[in-house]
Amino acid sequence: MEDNKTTSKSESASPRVQATLPKFKRCLPEDTPERLLTLYVDEVRRTGRDPHANPDTERVLADVCAWVTGSRYHSLLLMGSVGTGKTIMLRALRRYFEPLIPDGMLGTGEIIPGVMLGRAAVIAKFDEYMIESAIHAKMLLIDDFGVEPLVVKSYGTACTPLVDVLCERYERLKPTIISTNLDLEAIGEKYGERLHDRMREVYGSVAFNFKSFRQP
Repeated sequence: MEDNKTTSKSESASPRVQATLPKFKRCLPEDTPERLLTLYVDEVRRTGRDPHANPDTERVLADVCAWVTGSRYHSLLLMGSVGTGKTIMLRALRRYFEPLIPDGMLGTGEIIPGVMLGRAAVIAKFDEYMIESAIHAKMLLIDDFGVEPLVVKSYGTACTPLVDVLCERYERLKPTIISTNLDLEAIGEKYGERLHDRMREVYGSVAFNFKSFRQP
């Protein structure tokens, strides 16, 4: 697993990243840690599990909050094995950002999502509307990155829709949060250097490196 890269605003960053700090990081509520904790606990309760405090969840909550409020990284990877709460965290982050990032509109009159959460396997099906929404969303959250097919066929042509979406969002400077069972090295092996290099530049990471909550 890669070292955690959640860092403070004071640390140096590439000019590209530093000059394009997402707007949501400039006007956050002062009670961000409390809000995230409340939403996370509520999402745990929705699964039917007891949201008791433990050092593992306290650490990842602190790391995620550090990215939200102060990291120099544009986007975020939630990395770890199955059953460690990455999807729960993703859902809590969606609820946190929804009031802060309103929907927008393209010049064509099309509504673009403020915050969009989707499973990687669904986005990778190459539905045109889904792809356009994923590219233009102000904040995109992707769950289960790495389990979807890398290549799909569209009218007989091989396409890599999810890689294309992420690279396009990189070019457009749009923040993305991804949950995955892969680490950065494995992402590079599966998706290639083009995506891997971009992720190393603009993605921080939080490691969910503990045993599954589903295990007794």
